[in-house]
Amino acid sequence: MKIGLLIEAQEDLDWGLWRRVAKSADELGFDSLWRSDHLVALYGRKPGAASDALLGLAIAAEVTTRIGLGTMVASVTFRHPSALARQAAQIDALSGGRFTLGVGAGWHDGEHTEYGIDFPPIGERMDRLRETILYCRAVWGDGPQSFEGQHYRAQDVIGLPRPAQDPLPVLVGGSGERRTLRIVAELADEDSIDAEDIAEVVAEGASEGLEEVADSGTEIDASLEEAVSAESLEEVTEVAIAESLELEPASEPDSSESTSPN
Repeated sequence: MKIGLLIEAQEDLDWGLWRRVAKSADELGFDSLWRSDHLVALYGRKPGAASDALLGLAIAAEVTTRIGLGTMVASVTFRHPSALARQAAQIDALSGGRFTLGVGAGWHDGEHTEYGIDFPPIGERMDRLRETILYCRAVWGDGPQSFEGQHYRAQDVIGLPRPAQDPLPVLVGGSGERRTLRIVAELADEDSIDAEDIAEVVAEGASEGLEEVADSGTEIDASLEEAVSAESLEEVTEVAIAESLELEPASEPDSSESTSPN
């Protein structure tokens, strides 16, 4: 079993605290450190900074030496794949090949409304998720690369700097039977699914998508998540962070502002 930390950094996490958490997780032997990717706070809607996931992971690449780093997951609605591919490649290079690009179709319509970002229907978002992965794979390749999709295109791109890993791992988040698991089986290196979701899919007899993932050789990460208070996180990391990481007991985001991918 591998143990990683997922930090909900949109909940007013300041940069100094982020550096301390990253360094402590690295020194204490955690296998991986992940950041969520949101533009606003989701739990309680407290005012405060929702710091950028990819910028935070670039900082973590500089202050750590061994721990794996990744997004859990980057919404493809927030960034054009050209920017996402370049940022991912450079974080991987900075970290010496420790980065995993986790991507998803996006689900929280409220943050899109606030920032004026298009939030297409789920079918189009899934199409964009698939094309984003294909685009990134293309521009991470050697020599001039081109890509032509319904939503994105690139022509004769020389994607420098290159990622340190070849290929740079791509993780897809979700367990939707109709689209997500088929995209995972076709294109991803890993799939992140809550253990409860796997049980639900199997119980409903809708496991064809999981079988496709298994047949493809893609690794399935079944995660058991446990929300912790600031005080608990302080005990785990052995650093004095409770005074600035003012986390409250986890609660579900407003369901009226969410649309889950399938």
